[in-house]
Amino acid sequence: MELYAGTRTQSDKRELDRIEQALYRTNSIISPQTRDFYLAGQMISYYLRTYGVIKPRDHVCDILIALCAANFGAELVTENAEHMQIWQRILARSGQRLNLHFVSRV
Repeated sequence: MELYAGTRTQSDKRELDRIEQALYRTNSIISPQTRDFYLAGQMISYYLRTYGVIKPRDHVCDILIALCAANFGAELVTENAEHMQIWQRILARSGQRLNLHFVSRV
């Protein structure tokens, strides 16, 4: 969802379609589990107490992506260094490791 939301052109969408099809064929698509939604709520609550006010709707997708990556031991490739580093720290408090790799759009 996040990747498709970030497409800017039909070419971007077609390229992402090819990636999605390859992931589907190899059964490599992961999705949040029920428990991840509970943890996401707890992480937002902790953030609000520690860092201040945010709109949960602006962060819930990032948190769910981070939780999926942590659950599977996957490296999360992202442009969103600022927010993902915060979620990485919050996950570390609960003993979960989130491997981040930062990129920039060229």
